[in-house]
Parts: sequence; C-alpha cells; structure tokens
Amino acid sequence: MIVDALVLSGGRGARLGGVAKAGLLVDGATLLERTVGALSAARFLVIVGDAPPQLLDARVSATREHPAFGGPVPAIGAGLAALDARREPAADAVLLLAVDMPHVTPLVPELLAALAALPAADAVLALDESQRVQPLAALYRAAPLRRVLALLEAGSDDAEGAGRAGRAGRAGRAGRAGRAGRAGRAGEHPAPHPLASLPLRAITARMVVETIAAPPGSTADVDTLDDAAALGVTVPRTTEGDRTL
Repeated sequence: MIVDALVLSGGRGARLGGVAKAGLLVDGATLLERTVGALSAARFLVIVGDAPPQLLDARVSATREHPAFGGPVPAIGAGLAALDARREPAADAVLLLAVDMPHVTPLVPELLAALAALPAADAVLALDESQRVQPLAALYRAAPLRRVLALLEAGSDDAEGAGRAGRAGRAGRAGRAGRAGRAGRAGEHPAPHPLASLPLRAITARMVVETIAAPPGSTADVDTLDDAAALGVTVPRTTEGDRTL
C-alpha cells in the first residue's frame, strides 16, 4: 500500500497566546519535527502551514490552505493539491495528522495495520481514551477522500448519511450564495471558498469509517498552556512582537 501524508500545522495558536503549535518543543525538537518524524512510512509528505527550510527536501514539501486559517477541510484540499502537483502515481491512502500531538508516533503503525485489515473501510480514525473520535489522527483511502472533497467543493449534497453536516452544508451554501449574489451586485467581496470553515464531519459523514483505540497518550494534544505543561511541552522564548516562531 502506497501511503502519503499531510500534517496540518497552520492554526493561529490563539489559546497559547498566539504561539504557533508547530514550534513548541519536546526534548529539544519542535512538534512539527516530531510529527514529520512519526510519518517515516509515508512516500511523500506535505506540511500545510509554515515550515522551516531545513525540514523540506525531495520528499517533504509545504503549502498553505486558501483561505488562510480556513480550517482543516481547506487544508486537506491544499495538501492533496500539493501531492497532485508532483505528478506521481496516486497513493492508496493518506495519513492525516494534526501537528499538536507530541506523542503520536505509536499510533501510525496501528492505523496502517487497521486499514490493511479492513478492506471495506474508507478511513480508520483514532479513538482516544475518552472515546472521542479523532479525524486528525487518521488514515484515509485516497480515492474516497478525493471524491468527497470534490463533492463538497462543488456544493453537492449527493452523499449518503451526511446528517447534520449535510444540512449545515446546505444552509451554509444557501447563505453564502445569497451573500455572494449581494456582494457581486454591490461590488463588495468575492464569494468565500466552498470548503472554508466546513467541519471535518462534512468529510467523515460521507465515508465508511472505522475506529481503533489509540495507544494511550498518543492523541493527547496541546491546546492550552496547561496541556503543554501536562505533556512535557515547552514554549520557546520569542522576541517582542514575534509570536509565530
């Protein structure tokens, strides 16, 4: 099975005082470095967000979602577009990790083994110790993921089991269409990107999803300074006025 990977690292870090999560440190390595290291099984890897030049090479590239800070769904779309730009044969599956899980490494081989053992599944998502599904700690089959993103980008509701995500999408699209029409007539603003601010459920509700129990602690994430302290994560010093590392 050929696997590519996406690391989503473009958040604002608002609950960390504006410090980018990617630059937080564990044992002298940034969370971005640790996450890239956890994905050694991937053929190609795209960081969606800022990345230091020393991490980029023939295998690892970086891109940004549009609009910036538009949420995980546009970030996934941007990452897949960057993979397509390589003009290599499509991967069978795509590993998707958020950058804020400092101890995620043991989860990756579990996801790979689970998807290989579940041929009917479109995706395998981690289930944390609180029984919460983690769609940003997951392995997706590439073809269904691309198909769902294309449906969402086209504004299609032709998807089974979309539930609340489908209704929210219809309402959102109707509102956006109305606003776009008014903006176009008034010459104010262009229509927003169709993937902007969509929840990840808009993707997973349209797929056959299985879950696996994540290794203890592997999906624990850093959202606040208290989380950082509990997970052994340190915030690097920054110069005045520079909070983005």
